[in-house]
Amino acid sequence: MNLKINFKNRMLADYLLFAATALMLVEFILYMAASRTSFDPNYSAGAIAGMVIALGLGIAAIILPLRPLAFGQYLFALFALIHYIASQANLLANILYGVDGSTLPAAFFITIICAVATVGLSLAAGILMSAKRRAAREGV
Repeated sequence: MNLKINFKNRMLADYLLFAATALMLVEFILYMAASRTSFDPNYSAGAIAGMVIALGLGIAAIILPLRPLAFGQYLFALFALIHYIASQANLLANILYGVDGSTLPAAFFITIICAVATVGLSLAAGILMSAKRRAAREGV
């Protein structure tokens, strides 16, 4: 595999995958740094597993551009998002009911924005990735 040709002939789906993977990395770092609060002192194993697998699939899809890898990143990013929201249920309930007057931390908003953007970008990349155009581009 010639890396120079591989990076020269990138399509829109490849850039979307790269952006989704970068946002997943930001989401994972932010989750590990700021998600433990007094409302939820434990990490969610489902959220961590989903983020790590989505990150791995994103890196694999950048190196080996296959449509199933992009959709796999989408599914595991969505899995991680659902588990993240479920793990923050106590915090959300406390804020919605106004128990102690606290507000949502900025890390929560940034994590949610990164997660939703990762889900959307990886889904768009999977949809836009065309096997026929990729094969024609690579001369296979």
